[in-house]
Amino acid sequence: MKLKRMATRLAAGSLLAGSLVLAGTTGIALADTPLPAQQQNAAVSAQQPGAVPAAACFTRDGSARDGRRVGTNPVRFDYPDSPYVGARYDSCQGVVRISFGGYVSGVTHYNVRVNGRQVETRAGEALLMTRQVGPGGPVSIDAQACTRGRIITPVPGFPPIRERSSCTRFSPLVTVQTR
Repeated sequence: MKLKRMATRLAAGSLLAGSLVLAGTTGIALADTPLPAQQQNAAVSAQQPGAVPAAACFTRDGSARDGRRVGTNPVRFDYPDSPYVGARYDSCQGVVRISFGGYVSGVTHYNVRVNGRQVETRAGEALLMTRQVGPGGPVSIDAQACTRGRIITPVPGFPPIRERSSCTRFSPLVTVQTR
């Protein structure tokens, strides 16, 4: 019980000391004031001896070994004959936000591969997809723009039979680290 009270007083004292105004020689400077998350972490540490404060959140953009860099926020890459693709990992939310696009006329859909698993998305000039990921490894992403094949033979009572879609090459493979 004494240890718990001492830890609480120590945490409260360090929080108060961090917000004191210090007089300088040429003016007044503020000492580092803990952010609300730091105050909460200190309170948790005071309540639970041996508890470790949570790590700070961060974002990380993906990179590609080849292709050309065509934009930022997140950094995006393409080939002259492929859509652009970029990715950003957000450690606080545990997600990768994937930005892709660049084609408008004639495109009916995009094929986006995330770690080799392909999904088909709607067409558009600039699209965003979010994928939940766990920390610990790389996530690789690429995309291609496609035009759906024309209907060959309509058969009553059955879905339309189409020709194969015509697609661009896949974009450069963008890899983002999630640790």
